[in-house]
Amino acid sequence: MSTILVNNVKSYTGSTVTISGSNIAVQGNTTLGDGAGTDTITVNGHITASGDISASGTIFASKFESAGTSNEVMSFNDNLNITGNITASGDISASGTITAEQLTTSDDLTVGDDLSLNSDSSVFNMGAGNDFTITHDGTTGAVISATPITINSVGELELSGSSIDVNSNGAIVIDSVGLSIDSTGVAANITSTTDGGSEDFTIALAGATDSSLILSSTGTGADALQITTTAGGIDISATGNAAGEDVDISSAASVNVTATEDAANAIYLRANGGTSETVKIHSDQGTGAASIELTSDAGSIDINSGDNITVDAADEIIVTTTSADGHIALVSAHTAGQAIHLDGNANAGSIVDIDAGILDIDVTGVATIDSVGLSIDNAGVAANITSTTDGAAEDFTIALAGATDSSLILSSTGTGADALQITTTAGGIDISATGNAAGEDIDISSAASVNVTATEDAANAIYLRANGGTSETIKIHSDQGTGAGSVELTSDAGSIDINAGDNITVDAADNIILTTTSADGELVLSSSHTAGRAIHIDGNTAANSQVVIDAGILDINVTSHISLDADLVQISGSSGIAITGSVTAPNIQSPATAITATDTGAGAGTIPAGTAVALVAADSDANHIVILPAPVVGNIIHIIENGTTGYELRTSTPGSIGINGGTGSGAESAIAGAITYIRCVCVSSTSWIATQFDADGDESKVEAAA
Repeated sequence: MSTILVNNVKSYTGSTVTISGSNIAVQGNTTLGDGAGTDTITVNGHITASGDISASGTIFASKFESAGTSNEVMSFNDNLNITGNITASGDISASGTITAEQLTTSDDLTVGDDLSLNSDSSVFNMGAGNDFTITHDGTTGAVISATPITINSVGELELSGSSIDVNSNGAIVIDSVGLSIDSTGVAANITSTTDGGSEDFTIALAGATDSSLILSSTGTGADALQITTTAGGIDISATGNAAGEDVDISSAASVNVTATEDAANAIYLRANGGTSETVKIHSDQGTGAASIELTSDAGSIDINSGDNITVDAADEIIVTTTSADGHIALVSAHTAGQAIHLDGNANAGSIVDIDAGILDIDVTGVATIDSVGLSIDNAGVAANITSTTDGAAEDFTIALAGATDSSLILSSTGTGADALQITTTAGGIDISATGNAAGEDIDISSAASVNVTATEDAANAIYLRANGGTSETIKIHSDQGTGAGSVELTSDAGSIDINAGDNITVDAADNIILTTTSADGELVLSSSHTAGRAIHIDGNTAANSQVVIDAGILDINVTSHISLDADLVQISGSSGIAITGSVTAPNIQSPATAITATDTGAGAGTIPAGTAVALVAADSDANHIVILPAPVVGNIIHIIENGTTGYELRTSTPGSIGINGGTGSGAESAIAGAITYIRCVCVSSTSWIATQFDADGDESKVEAAA
């Protein structure tokens, strides 16, 4: 390989100079590059310089060596890449990157950019004896060795690393105007390990100024700030007693104070500063049922006071025991006056409500309840209010006092037949009302029945009596009943006696029925009247009104005379009518009975017994039949057809009872349509004689039945 001796190596601006197969020996002060920093000079051999070298571009060479005086200056404004060693006896200054296997200078080395030691376990030595070293640990770390190490910073001193380990065989003292130790991204601790007593670890703020010692955490866990001991206790003391010099524990979440010591006073809140001291537990905004809660899971809660205990609540105060045998006892040792005072009298609507499975109130003296209103309610079981007497005149009074429009009410929603009972086992019951103004009555009302029953075997066992004056009445009234017994008076064995000092009036919108059901019973209307109408039966509301007397035997006995005044008097008897004595009857007529001829004469075609006049409708068929009643000797029947059809006339038994001597099975007499009127006379039990009249009044006999 040859050597090129040069004083100056330049290229056109922005070009590259490459020297291959030769070394460059630079003698004297030499400039490499065009000064603009755009050249690249590559020497595949060595560069040897004996003077100052100034380079403005990038220099590539396998070795760079300065063999001149110690005052030589090598200045590089860009990168210097040497694959071998760099040896200089003067200053080395580079504003770019210097890359070499070894850099040696006996004077200053100035690096304007990075300085890289590119081998593992490389060492950066300082001092004549290399007694300050920074040694690469062969991986990614380094070790600084020196005795001592002093770090002075006029401004901020920052130590950064994934881990910083400071070890000292003696004390570590950090004195500063301010001190900040910060850790980010990993767990951190400050620990003092003792090996003997009194080796306290003190974190203190000294100086009597308005300053604070602050332990704070922005952690998000439930244990974001912990103050713990594994064996000893924790003392938190504040000796200041001026206003605001308190021990304050505040939390935006919960404050939990827990002790696991199995001993009395495991948690002890105590004030012992003087007579004005108080202990206060305060929930500002809690609205729940347990805004402040005292809970003992297994034991009791004991509240003791040297004087009063006052519990004030803006809403309810609830004292509850949940065990099956638990009870609440309010006990007072007071010997006179109010021993226990329950006051629910803030307003007229205030209520004191006592709910109990069993409520037992024992009073050695008198029990007095004074109130504007009083309500005693019971649900689900039988209940009673009982006063037990042991002597006469010990009355039990339930009274409504005060002359106002108020009522004493006994009411029941029970569903039994005895839903409300007023009973005595020995004495009587008096119900009295002394008021006599309008409406001041005794009213007994029921949506079901009202039953008044007496079992006393004596006269007047039930006695309804009015004795107030001449305007008084007694009224038994059924408003809506439509049955035959809407109002009923019944005596199962004895009689019913209705007595009146004056009239007895019975009015009915429909029938009035008097009935006796015994075989020998009779209905008697008896009057002691001595003149005029003694008994008056009036059925004369209208012309068609009837008075009907049905009797097996009608026996009318009159000591004077009978007078029947009517437009028409009808008297019928199936076996005849017998009138004994003189009869004054200027006009006695029998009404007509309507008969309709039928195919067989049965039903509407049969003339009823006792009929005097029959009015026949032939029903448009001359073969239709009319049947005479059973023969009664002397009976006369007048038959009138209301048309001109004609019909057949039979006896009740054609085979044995004849018409005009004719008999036979189904024997009948034809009555022509021109015949208007027939007269039939029964002359024997087996014979009727019949004659007929036409429209002109011509009489002829009816043909014999055949």
